[in-house]
Amino acid sequence: MINYYKDAWKKAFQFKGVANRKEYWFFVLANILVTIIINLIIGIFNFLGIELLPQIIGTIFPVFVIGSFIVNISISVRRLRDLGKRWGWIFIQLIPFLGFLYFMFLMSLQTKGLYDK
Repeated sequence: MINYYKDAWKKAFQFKGVANRKEYWFFVLANILVTIIINLIIGIFNFLGIELLPQIIGTIFPVFVIGSFIVNISISVRRLRDLGKRWGWIFIQLIPFLGFLYFMFLMSLQTKGLYDK
């Protein structure tokens, strides 16, 4: 899982190529876990009254979120290419609730294998 996460970050600005189901979902899972761990660390240190570390992490965290957003877009576009869809399908998520559900359904479909890696 860690290797998929690192690979996704290495390919942050690579919108060509493909990403299979495993690559996409391991990135999503790892990203959720990293976010939860960071928030737990901030919460624990705030609870203990230690203020310096949460302030440092709190200033760096928005940079992580923005970077993670860019990586998520790139891996989503590569996943859509792997499904044989155009990159514009990423905007289906803008439709409230149903668009997000349909996008998650698309991301869980099997690889079409139309593009080479």
